Amino acid sequence: MDDKTYFYLIEKFKRVFFYYRSSNDRTLGDYLSMMNENLYLRALVRSYGSNAQKKIEQFEFNEENLLRVRERTTSAFKGVEAFHHFIDFYLDNLKRINFDVNQLILGPVGSNKRNIAKKKAVEIINDSIPSNEKKASNEKKIFDEYNNLLNEKIFFSSFNNTSYSDFIEDVNEDGKIVDGIFKKICRVANNNIDINAGDFLSKLKDKLKDYFNQYEEEYYSPKETKEKNPIRFKIIDNSVCYSYGSVYYSYGADYTELTEEKIYGNIEYCLEPRDSKFSYVETLKCLFDGLELNYNLKNPLDKYVLIIDDFNEGDLHKIFGDVYPLLDIKHRNGEIDAQKIVLGKSKETFFVPDNVFILAIADSSPNYKVKLDIKTRSLFKINYVSPNPNDITVKYIEEINLPLLLKNLNNKIDLILGRDYTFGQNFFYRIDSFEKLKNVFYTQFIPALESYTNQDKEKLFEILGIAFFIKTKIGDTTYNKLKSIDEWDETMFKNL
Repeated sequence: MDDKTYFYLIEKFKRVFFYYRSSNDRTLGDYLSMMNENLYLRALVRSYGSNAQKKIEQFEFNEENLLRVRERTTSAFKGVEAFHHFIDFYLDNLKRINFDVNQLILGPVGSNKRNIAKKKAVEIINDSIPSNEKKASNEKKIFDEYNNLLNEKIFFSSFNNTSYSDFIEDVNEDGKIVDGIFKKICRVANNNIDINAGDFLSKLKDKLKDYFNQYEEEYYSPKETKEKNPIRFKIIDNSVCYSYGSVYYSYGADYTELTEEKIYGNIEYCLEPRDSKFSYVETLKCLFDGLELNYNLKNPLDKYVLIIDDFNEGDLHKIFGDVYPLLDIKHRNGEIDAQKIVLGKSKETFFVPDNVFILAIADSSPNYKVKLDIKTRSLFKINYVSPNPNDITVKYIEEINLPLLLKNLNNKIDLILGRDYTFGQNFFYRIDSFEKLKNVFYTQFIPALESYTNQDKEKLFEILGIAFFIKTKIGDTTYNKLKSIDEWDETMFKNL
């Protein structure tokens, strides 16, 4: 096994192990620790070479050392069973349904692509495929689940009038970095700790302002930490900033902005076994009543989905900018060829986690068709959505079979113009009268077909049929002229 493959597997393993150990079995930790010590011992022997024997001889076989070895060995053997449970857990999760991380849902206008994207997003999050339940009942459950997951694990955005600033990052009027939606999702997906840092910072800022207004001081050091390593707080440019050390010493003079990322990092630090768990997080907890920092461990196998509507309305390269190459699954974090970049505005190191999924929605019709270059096609798995006449709710108006009407119309369009020019079933949504049916044809179908055929009446005649036209003679030439809507009747549609 080459080094890249080895470290790829280790990275995957570590992410799951951190969650499993923290939430299930601490004994497993002792077992893995001893395994790690054995690996370290081998490395030590290799590095010392001829001195290895001397190092081993330095081990003192006294009672204290022997009891420590026995204790660690006992824990290690207990950990074998826990380790077996963990391996089963890990392998079971590796067997979960795999989804393509980038998918483009492409199809004609009105072919219900948004609902398809919502269903697919729920399937990705829940690692499931649609059940065999009754369609209406199953769909209601899926859409209820979608609404529950929205803005937590499923996020919705659009390429319409958006830019790099909306998706990655921007600098506001105060000179502060504002994260775009995709950058926020990547941060949430990568962190194994779910924390109320944003709400916590907002409350902290208000409480500090009240405190400073009342006591006219620029720093605050609680009695609990005064003798250890006091921490001072200050509001600078409307941001909460902190500094370690006494006010009388120069090393405590520099203030650092307290961000959500710093709070997250500090919580992660405190989760690790250390002799001292003192930190500014612990300090903040005892500053004011009602100021609580809550966090929960998240399963690193959780998935996050960004649905991008109107994908054809924006330039993928410009909107994602320097992040664009990182969308490729080969360059996602944890993969063998993972890549990271330094963002131009914030100078932060950025990568795209492999548990972030993109579902793009685009119309295939010529007036909207997305420009798919070779690179985009290699990034996205394209799922073509065809119109489904069977989804039309009202099947009959008078004696007109609506599903059959749409099917036959689309068959003609497909043969004469191509499948991208067809119409979706959503055009028939809430069509429950003949007047509404005529209106859809007159205001939407026929203008679109006139545009698609460049006003070529002969092609329109081939698609709609003789019933929709009346012969008009100008001079010696006979033309097929579209009938006025007032002359339309049910027979025309039945013939079509």
